[in-house]
Amino acid sequence: SADPRAAVAAALAPILADRVVNQRTSEVARDVWRDALTWGGDEPLKGAASGKVNRMLHLAVPPLEIIQPADWGAVVEFPEAWWGDDELRNRFGVTPGEVLESEFKLKPGDRSACRPMLIRIGAACDYAQSRPGPLPFLFGLEIPVAANRTGKAPASVWESPLLTVESDSGPFVLAVNARYQLNMAPADTKTWRPVYRLREQLLMHLISHAGSYLTRPFGSPRS
Repeated sequence: SADPRAAVAAALAPILADRVVNQRTSEVARDVWRDALTWGGDEPLKGAASGKVNRMLHLAVPPLEIIQPADWGAVVEFPEAWWGDDELRNRFGVTPGEVLESEFKLKPGDRSACRPMLIRIGAACDYAQSRPGPLPFLFGLEIPVAANRTGKAPASVWESPLLTVESDSGPFVLAVNARYQLNMAPADTKTWRPVYRLREQLLMHLISHAGSYLTRPFGSPRS
């Protein structure tokens, strides 16, 4: 009842996708698909072109869609007042420099170009049924594709495909760390600024990664 359009989309979109992919079609219909979907180049899309396609597939962006900070999959700007040594240490036990170096493997010269974010996760059924309780968010970082990294990120870090959101900014990946989670009361998120929302397919990939990482048995290999 809170968002009928989203509820209908969540129920019907998977059915539509299944029929498009798996429905038995005639040779005439297959020819129509071949004519409609063509790619003239020999090389795969990359850079800004790849980011734009991935944005259309995986992101909902204002003002075409109204996004609230508490919405499932919302990606919001990390509160600026928290991005300091003392504030971040109180929440995560590390300073901004430490988390950027140890968790995201960013060289000092490229850290200022990255944008800290919070991603609203949680159980789909809890969101659909508007169940009360604190809202879970994971800490993430928009990392420009040109940024230099010192090595491979830990296994706790999930990375999105290449994305391009704003026309005046270059492509980036959204890197999210499953070990850095915040639980917030809904009222405390009302002043946060949503930038975009991860659509269900990409969001479920992130949630699956976080769940798998957090339930690993003791002694699992480190990376």
